[in-house]
Amino acid sequence: MIAVILSLAASVCWGVGDLIGGLASRKGPAWTITLAAQCAGVVAGFVLLVGLGRPWPGWGGILPAVAVGLALAIGSVAYFTALARGKMSVVAPIVATCAVVPVIWGVVRGDSLSLLQVGGIVLALVGVAFASRESADEPVPVGALEASTMVDGHAQGGRWSVPLALVAAFFFGAVMVGFAVAAEHDPYYPPVISRAVSALLIAGVLAARRRPLMPPRAVRRPALVAGLLHVTAATCFSVASTLGYLSVVSVLSSMQAIVMVALAHVVLRERLAVVQRIGVVLAIVGALAVVAG
Repeated sequence: MIAVILSLAASVCWGVGDLIGGLASRKGPAWTITLAAQCAGVVAGFVLLVGLGRPWPGWGGILPAVAVGLALAIGSVAYFTALARGKMSVVAPIVATCAVVPVIWGVVRGDSLSLLQVGGIVLALVGVAFASRESADEPVPVGALEASTMVDGHAQGGRWSVPLALVAAFFFGAVMVGFAVAAEHDPYYPPVISRAVSALLIAGVLAARRRPLMPPRAVRRPALVAGLLHVTAATCFSVASTLGYLSVVSVLSSMQAIVMVALAHVVLRERLAVVQRIGVVLAIVGALAVVAG
């Protein structure tokens, strides 16, 4: 029961943090916003480690977290850019399918999938296809042009939001697997170490390209808040992965899509086409089926 509560808490924190970070990415470059969010997470996580008096877990718990940092950097930049360019209520359910990666990881390691779980994965993938049917004429949100220039030097429009969301889903799934592996040694270090590595990588890329390291003043506070919510979510997930099955914990934690869709509808008044609504529902139902199986 504790694992379930922590997983759901993670999904809420991720969902709210994603909305705040996504809105910030519509007003500034996704790279610098991601960097600010990761730095905030490192500071908050370090304070937590000191407060709890956690001992050094050894390199067996640190090295997987370092690898997670690379995946987290790629996934975070892709995700915030997708949120800036496309509809959040479409992007979020696509990224929620990241839970498929830990499930497949379990199968490779010898776990067996039930028929319901297999059906859930298929439903989630079909939902992604349906939700991805975004109009090519969809207007690019204000600020998305800034975010897109950080990727390839010129605006690509909203049509790239779906591929970027798929990239984010894969790498976030890898992050979940890495957290679970590292958490076997200590569940509190991975969120901090991975964010430190992610921040260093992003800062290195920005410095090499002679880009600013700080986001615009108007979005610094939202970026920091998003980072605090994300590190809280990651810590809840990491601890939950030591108390329950990874397949269940990962899917419950990925239910931030429900939070995001609800917030996008209420806060942003986003409207979806019928086929997109079907896709969102299928993606969410598919994820729930994985848990039920």
